[in-house]
Amino acid sequence: MIIKLLFILFTLFSSSVPAFASKPEAADALLKWKASLINQSNPLLSSWSLDPTTNLNHVNRTTSTTPCTWYGVHCDDHGDVVKLNLSTSRLNGTLQNFTFSSFTSLTHLDLRLNGVYGSIPVEISYLSNLVFIDLSSNRFSGTIPQEIGRLTNLETLSLHSNILEGHVPVLWEI
Repeated sequence: MIIKLLFILFTLFSSSVPAFASKPEAADALLKWKASLINQSNPLLSSWSLDPTTNLNHVNRTTSTTPCTWYGVHCDDHGDVVKLNLSTSRLNGTLQNFTFSSFTSLTHLDLRLNGVYGSIPVEISYLSNLVFIDLSSNRFSGTIPQEIGRLTNLETLSLHSNILEGHVPVLWEI
């Protein structure tokens, strides 16, 4: 009886770890983007690492593939990244190396008050679950991509204080 109870408890508690460990593509995508930033040694992003000695709250190498405990990264119960809140994080770089397709569960993207520049990539349309985007007070330039109009769940879009041209697309114009 005690062995059965221990087995059940072991199964219950061990089954919650793989959900986070099974999402390494998000961690890899964030690390790739971090490496492309001009200030990749930004101390605010020091937790963005797969090295378990950097992330002392990780138990082992397997669980360190989750970005869910990293600065500005918020996950759901399944280990999917649902929010990136990197506002006022002193980011300096572009979104060209941000792998949007690795974040299909993302609902909130907040990059306001940074030094992100260049165009807003058309791949932003991969973020089909986005409800909130704040890219304000950066140095984005060029035209606002029409693909933003394909984000049918979007409720808040903030692009002010950039160097963008054109109009904000609406769904029926696409």
